[in-house]
Amino acid sequence: MTTSSAFVVGDVVEVEFPYAYPDGEKKRPALVIAGPNVHSDYTLIMISSREQDDGVPIGLADFASGSLKAASFARVQRLYTLNGDNVLVHRGRLKLAAVDRVRAKLCPALGCRS
Repeated sequence: MTTSSAFVVGDVVEVEFPYAYPDGEKKRPALVIAGPNVHSDYTLIMISSREQDDGVPIGLADFASGSLKAASFARVQRLYTLNGDNVLVHRGRLKLAAVDRVRAKLCPALGCRS
């Protein structure tokens, strides 16, 4: 667990991401897209190394600081709300242009207008 729950939009963190089927969790990176709320909760998007239809590419050059092991994809249809105290590792922060690319695909995926 991290010692601080002060994260900002664009931070890439590592969390225990839950699976619906089969039951269980897996440590994986996630992108902070909102928060913290009054309960210190953040909204996260799962990051995967595998390309999917809902994935927004994240390259190593998209990081302002830190990095991932390989180029990955932010899965805009895989959202998760988590208390900041449950973040395992802070991996880095994306550049604003990369966050904007994720947001541009997130809103249509949720059915809202950007």
